[in-house]
Amino acid sequence: MKIKEKIAPSQIACILVFNIAITSGLVYLTQSNFTTPVKAVESGYNYASEGNYNNSPATPVAISFSEFVNGNSSYNITKYYNQVKDSIGSEGNVRGDDYANKSYCTTDKPDFYLVKDTNGDLFNAAESEGKGGPATTAMLYNTYLLQYLVNCLGNYGAREAKITLPEGTFYFLNGHNKMTTDPTIINLLKEKQKGENYEQHVIKPTDNLYIKGRGYSKSTTQTVLKPYTSATYSTTVNAAAPDMFFFNDYSASWYLLKDRYLSNNRYEYFIIDGEKASGKAYTSSGKGFMYNLFKNTDWRYVTVRNTDGTGFGVDAPINSRIDNCIAEGCGKGLAWPNASSGASGFGIGTGIANNETFSITNSAAIGNRLFGIFFEHQNRFNGDKYEAVSGNFTVSNTTSKANWYNYGGYRAYDLTYGSNNKSIVGCTDLNRSLRNSKISVGFYKAPIQEGVNNYNRQCTKQSVYIDDNSRNVSITGIETTGTKSGNLYFADVKNDSYYKTAMDWAIDHSIIQGWVNPEEKFATGDEMDSLYAGVGEKLQRRDAVIYLWRYNNRSGKTVSTKNGNISSADSKQHYEKTCFTDVDPTAYYAPAVKWALENGVTKGISGNCNKENLNGSGVFGSTNANTTTRAEFITMLWRMKGQPSPNPGGDTRDFKDVTKTLDSGAESWYYDAVKWARSVGLTNGTGENEFTPNGECTREQAISILCRLDGYCKIEDSKNAIKALQSH
Repeated sequence: MKIKEKIAPSQIACILVFNIAITSGLVYLTQSNFTTPVKAVESGYNYASEGNYNNSPATPVAISFSEFVNGNSSYNITKYYNQVKDSIGSEGNVRGDDYANKSYCTTDKPDFYLVKDTNGDLFNAAESEGKGGPATTAMLYNTYLLQYLVNCLGNYGAREAKITLPEGTFYFLNGHNKMTTDPTIINLLKEKQKGENYEQHVIKPTDNLYIKGRGYSKSTTQTVLKPYTSATYSTTVNAAAPDMFFFNDYSASWYLLKDRYLSNNRYEYFIIDGEKASGKAYTSSGKGFMYNLFKNTDWRYVTVRNTDGTGFGVDAPINSRIDNCIAEGCGKGLAWPNASSGASGFGIGTGIANNETFSITNSAAIGNRLFGIFFEHQNRFNGDKYEAVSGNFTVSNTTSKANWYNYGGYRAYDLTYGSNNKSIVGCTDLNRSLRNSKISVGFYKAPIQEGVNNYNRQCTKQSVYIDDNSRNVSITGIETTGTKSGNLYFADVKNDSYYKTAMDWAIDHSIIQGWVNPEEKFATGDEMDSLYAGVGEKLQRRDAVIYLWRYNNRSGKTVSTKNGNISSADSKQHYEKTCFTDVDPTAYYAPAVKWALENGVTKGISGNCNKENLNGSGVFGSTNANTTTRAEFITMLWRMKGQPSPNPGGDTRDFKDVTKTLDSGAESWYYDAVKWARSVGLTNGTGENEFTPNGECTREQAISILCRLDGYCKIEDSKNAIKALQSH
């Protein structure tokens, strides 16, 4: 055997140990192919079949905390803590590709032991002891040894060389406070006033890594990984909860190094539970997985729950997927949902490369703080790097339940919420707690009280939320069910109104958002802020095209700018400018007007600015006074659908007040549109076989017609349809 490393006499107790030979104080570790780099797979899911994994290079055995404390000599517990700690480095931050020639990546198979928590004994001991006691030492050693195996079995092992974790619950302390220990890089960081501690985490993955447990949330046997923070351990560590798995070599751009993609990772059959890891204040850290720049990576049968931040927070993915995974109760560190925070179940950041592809299938997001599932262009953080404007992102066969928003996107693009996605609105109770937090706790349907744990009650505000900086987002594959009383509601939409079903549909499809009456107090208890849809309000032309644009998946060119803000004035001046002189390119409705113009949906109210003359000049009609008539809205719909002919199987009768020729003698510009709309069941007029083409179109009328166009609503659906629709 070849001697690899000598153990120092001062080594302290540990909890993991290898299947090794000890002779005269010398330790021999053996594992074939540890120092042979493996070429990364560049495309496809080129993973070996499960049958090739029977002889796992690292198959750990769990030992109890009492065995660790009692120093059972059969595990050689007293010999290995410093060896592994020193080989990785006190910060544990050296990247996997720096380990190629490290002597501790040895030549024989290491079987290792993990100390497990049994009925809370390890956790309770850690809560009562100070830093450096047996419990925190055990947790920290868990971290170092798992990182050891990741470094050696991952990047410099074969792709088939998986780490198989044992059944049980295992705690880990953060041992990775710094992104780097290189003094040159640290000096650059200081010069840029970036500091040294970017993000705390437990494990940093390497290429060609496969970690498999013995079961996730739906299994009878389970492997549970629990990051831990404690005020008695370290105030620095406890300032923010750590990520369990962290990779972010994109951050290298901050100190002038080349970005690096992580490649070929696979995770299966285990749980990450962040219940016992809570920061003093919310940050975006505290995720189950924090990945930025990665490819050819799979998550299958993995559960992440109770994390401070997002459960699966993965950015800039290429050819990767999540399948049969669960995110539950994540984002607990955030006191109240807001648009600037993650705190979600599955959060996918995009925008580095135009070939980014990612899918989520057969998964579930339940009771997460902000979104169940959301996608977001990342250029608001760094516009110089995140300039991609195309990709392929899909979600199918998923269930999202009792999240603040079940599905959504900020600055999302090329995103399809495809077939068989379930959105269940309502509430759920979660078995979780908030530890060591100094923030004020509050939640929807629970009072806001200082120091009171209200995190076990989670309710849906809105089924789907897509912001208007998103582009090309299809949500047609989402079916919303559940208790509507738990969902966002409008105070001016009555339950017995003919448009109630249509308004629910519009909320579920993120076509309307509503607004809060500023004179009302913020509600607590079982009530919620009263939102208003504007029932009875005249529909302005700018809002008419907004409705149609959102209905058409917010079509248009994805905006990416170097100033880091996709919705900035500079970007809109370039991307949203039209030949309508009254449409400010920075206005909220500008992208909708641009889409409507370029697709022939509108020609404005005067001038020669139209689809055939995009360099002309005209007036759209964008002021409050420019409202939409019934004939105008139906004509916009008809043009949006490609000016189809009437349905011969429908009601093809003419309305008495809609003829081919106007009173002026000119040919009617809306006759064909109205005839088509009646034939396909979008309108039956205002009574007495009249349509009232010049009558004002109201907001609820427009939403009702769109809902019918979608096939979700029908005129006959309302119990009082005959009576109510006389005014419609």
